[in-house]
Amino acid sequence: MHPHAPRPVLLATLLSLLAAPARGETVTVSPFSFELPPGWLNLSPGAPPENFRGLPQAVIERARATAVTALDIAGAGDGFAENLNVVIARCPGRFNDALMEKIVAEAPKSIAREAPGASFQLVERGVTPIAGVNAGRLVYDLTLGAQKLRQLQLHLPAGRVCAIATYTATPETFARYLPVFEASARATRGLAEPPEAEGFFARILRSAGRGALIGGIAGGLAALLFGLLRRFRKGGRKE
Repeated sequence: MHPHAPRPVLLATLLSLLAAPARGETVTVSPFSFELPPGWLNLSPGAPPENFRGLPQAVIERARATAVTALDIAGAGDGFAENLNVVIARCPGRFNDALMEKIVAEAPKSIAREAPGASFQLVERGVTPIAGVNAGRLVYDLTLGAQKLRQLQLHLPAGRVCAIATYTATPETFARYLPVFEASARATRGLAEPPEAEGFFARILRSAGRGALIGGIAGGLAALLFGLLRRFRKGGRKE
């Protein structure tokens, strides 16, 4: 072997590093651990103050009101910053087709409370396994005035609490971002099946916290703020 040729072990290590997918920042909100898409700006509570520099106060306040918020600043050159927001809510029970149908039926009411005039159109509804646990999955379009969005939403259970993770893009960029969104969602840790309880869903709907059941859809409307961040200049950001 030539003395300067790479050793087989070193070469294999380098190749494995090159082949490994990029990892994003991890944000922990007990009992969950979320992995942000690689390169996205973390605006979650507890993120470094410099992450919020130059952002409008309304965006900062909305970000601090959610469990997790992140923006794809690098992708905002087309006028929209794709984003993630997560809210924590009481879990309505084990996710199956019947429960997802009920959640979808409640979605327009939740949206009307938060953003009068916004329209909701379902694209996909189902249940998907994540870390061995059934999670609810929705894809839908939101329209508010001239702003049109497409969102992937995952209802991720951890016993009696759920993380409702909403990933937002435009209809034009959604297909390109979908693998990024799904990889981030599937990296979530801390999931556990909810307990089976007769009438649990009905009690949630009757409770004062009814809006929390589909709060992720309403919370996803934060995208209407985040998505309006138009241009990002070196040394500062502006709307």
